[in-house]
Order: sequence, then C-alpha cells, then structure tokens
Amino acid sequence: MAGTHHAVRVTRRELAEWFDEYYEDGEPGIGKFSWLSDHGATCFECLRNKNLIFLRHCQSTYQAKVFGAERLQQNRAYADARLTEVGKVQASGLSLRLGLGGFRPQLIVSSPLTRCMETAALAFPADFVPSARPAQWGVGEPANIKVLSQLLPEICHSWGDTGRPLAQVCDEHPQLERFRAAESSSRFQHVNCDSSQPIRPRRWELRPEGNPVEPRANARRRAALVWRYLSENRPEQHIAIVTHSKMIKEDERVWLLGPGIKEIANGDVVTVDFFGESGWGG
Repeated sequence: MAGTHHAVRVTRRELAEWFDEYYEDGEPGIGKFSWLSDHGATCFECLRNKNLIFLRHCQSTYQAKVFGAERLQQNRAYADARLTEVGKVQASGLSLRLGLGGFRPQLIVSSPLTRCMETAALAFPADFVPSARPAQWGVGEPANIKVLSQLLPEICHSWGDTGRPLAQVCDEHPQLERFRAAESSSRFQHVNCDSSQPIRPRRWELRPEGNPVEPRANARRRAALVWRYLSENRPEQHIAIVTHSKMIKEDERVWLLGPGIKEIANGDVVTVDFFGESGWGG
C-alpha cells in the first residue's frame, strides 16, 4: 500500500561498509576517501545536522502497463514514463502528509526522470506554483532550491528508465519549468569526482536485443556518491530526495539506504535517523 513511512538509521561505519569501495577520489597525503577517515568524520557530522527524507516517485505509465502482454523492456514508447492519474493523486496525497508532518524542504533533489519531477512538483506545490504558496510564507519569497541529479535515476533495465532532454520535458510539462536550469554541477557527477574532468559516461548501454541496461556496480557507485553529495557543507538542512524503488529496495542490492527495506511502494517516504530518534525532524 502506498503512503508507508519507513525510518532507517545510518551510521558512519555502515556507510563505509556499504560504499567505501566505490569511491575514486582521495585526500592529499591520505588516499582514497573513506567514511572512517578524519575527512569522512567531518562529512558525517554535516549529515547529522540535516533532516533528510527520501521519496519514491508515484505510479507511472510504465508501471501501469508492466503486467500487460507487451515486452516493455524493449518498447521505446515507454521511455521516460510519466505519472498516471492515480500517480498524480498519490503525489498530491504526499503533499498533505508532509505538510501535516511539518516538513518543508529548503532543497529538493530529484532524479531527472519525468515521473520524479512530477512527483516533486505535486508533493511540494508551493515551490512550483506561486499561487499555492501559503500567505504566511510571504509574497515573493524565493522558491526553494531545486537540483536534478544524474546520480539518482532508476537502475536502467528498460526504456522506461532512460530519460529525455530536460528542455523537452519542461516544454511538455509547464509545471516543471522551475527544473529547467536545475541540472546539478556537483563534482560527484564528474569522472573521479573532479570538476575539471568530463561528466561521467552514460550510465547504460544497449543490449544486442535492443533494451538498455546498467551494470549494478555503476548503480552502487551512484548510490555511494549521493551520500557524498548530501554530506557537503551546504546551508540547507531540510532536504527532500526524489528517487526510485530499485535504488532503495534491499533485494536490488544497490542499498542507497542500506539493507532492510524489503519493498517501497509508490509515494512511500523514508526518513533517515543519524541520532537514534525517528520522525520528521525540524
């Protein structure tokens, strides 16, 4: 059932166990980054001061067809799936739940796939539709920061996971206009986590039979780098991350949030606890 609230506890040692082998960059005179290093301890302290929620996008057109007779993995018609009408209702319900819980993000980080951007726009309408901004927040208040991260998309197993040019998506979906200039410039999207290096190569390859696939190790590396990105010393404390089930579910072995979440339904919320207490934070 959609709408479940999961709570996970993440420790520095766990981050090291899950992800240290996937880091490429090093510290001067020390070597490859590790969460157990002094620098890793500093990064983890930055995480401890943040209130993070992870959202799975709501129901998409790909999911609505996945049990049909079509071979969807090879069907380009479902490239970059959009939300269904059910998915839009689910996302609007997220807005109510998060609002009642007192969560208002200062930073929204989304996968660049349309179903995630649509979920973000409906879950946080005040940040996408100016007229929806509550009066007590003030007229003309700047919109919260929005970032599209290439570290967050689904593991690429089908055309539904490949994405489209952002300009095309924004032209088709005017409510997503505020994402148009939001592509991340994070160094973690570059080879060797070095901003002077090229953007990482495309995360998927075409199989001979025609459908795209992504090596699982590459998805694990993306998950590892999401945590490095979130641990940067930035002023935003309340952060919403909109991503996909295969990045989170235990049996997919990517472990963005570690083992333990057996299933994450459309519109589920995961809160992260670095202190041993659960809840929305604030």
